[in-house]
Amino acid sequence: MPYYRWQGVDLSGQVRSGKLFARSLTDVQAAVARLEIGFIAAQQADTINLRLKPITSTLKADFIHHLATLLKAGVRLHDALMISARTTKHTYFKEVLFDTAHALQEGISLHEAFKLHPEVFDELTCAIAYVGEKSGNLAASFQQLSERTVFLEQFKKRLRATLIMPSITLIAFMALMALFFIVVVPRFESFFLSFKMPLPATTQFVLLVSSVLTSSSTFVISSILFSALLIIGYTFSTWGKQYKDQFLFYIPGLRNWFKLIYTTRFLQLVSILAAGGIPLAQALKIVADSFSNSWVKNNIRQLCDKVESGTSFTYALQSNKLFTSEYLEALTTVGENSGDLAHVLNYATLIYQERVYAYTHKITTLIQPLLLLVLAAGIAVLVVALYLPLFTLSTVIN
Repeated sequence: MPYYRWQGVDLSGQVRSGKLFARSLTDVQAAVARLEIGFIAAQQADTINLRLKPITSTLKADFIHHLATLLKAGVRLHDALMISARTTKHTYFKEVLFDTAHALQEGISLHEAFKLHPEVFDELTCAIAYVGEKSGNLAASFQQLSERTVFLEQFKKRLRATLIMPSITLIAFMALMALFFIVVVPRFESFFLSFKMPLPATTQFVLLVSSVLTSSSTFVISSILFSALLIIGYTFSTWGKQYKDQFLFYIPGLRNWFKLIYTTRFLQLVSILAAGGIPLAQALKIVADSFSNSWVKNNIRQLCDKVESGTSFTYALQSNKLFTSEYLEALTTVGENSGDLAHVLNYATLIYQERVYAYTHKITTLIQPLLLLVLAAGIAVLVVALYLPLFTLSTVIN
């Protein structure tokens, strides 16, 4: 949709100006007239800079929640989109919502209008819209999607808030250790050399690190930065991303946590789509495309292939590396035998959400004291390495 800069004169004779999205110059004139401003001129503005600011997941979550609330309150879909467009502060997202609203006026369905902007609305959002339109209860479908996005955003916020203090502690510790190696350790080195005393292996290692940092600080910093750039570049490559995505599920102490998180998301999305009447194999395809983690995506596609070949959903889960679980297999067996798999998966989602919250609380409770213990152990090693030779100083002097 074109973006216009307009000028006009209000009732007091003052020149007013502004910007808005409109499909034509006639729509601009009508919008300005509604503001009780006399139209003077308008011209199209460049929208390239508007697209540079990313549309965050938080912004999308707020939109879905806002849309679900408006629809539940009985607001017409077109009006709800227009209200959401006017209230958002993101200019490009405002353009997308206005364009979607105008597409509805032209007779295009909501899920097809969403597909006109694949950079904003993923296939999952389009599928949820299709389920809502097919069932005639668009408000309920978006309410379910809203609950899913709210769960993810709250989880991210809680995790970020928990990691702030450990991150600050770790950064401060590294800065103090760098200062310690550059300023303090060289003085101990000159003291030890003056007495020509034999040094333990740990002390020699600490002195070697200090010598490298003080004599070749530029080289060390450059090497660290270059290595960091290589690692970042590798993680963005195809092979690097696959390795990074799979590595999450092999971290001791955290792999079960990541499995719970992704299993909860998987169950929630499949239950929403299955409840809307979408066939299980098609729902699995849509859910697989909604995940950014390549290893999780591949596991869901393996499930989809087995279901398409005629294998039951329970048996497909049994041979899957990520979603295998006796408890989940028992629930899906009940769901398939009763013919109400969507309801059972929704129940399983609630159970797994509670497990995620409990596991997250356990990790966030332990991470701070564990980090302090590790830092204290590092400080203890440094102190022992520097002061251990002093205990033999009297022997050296004699």
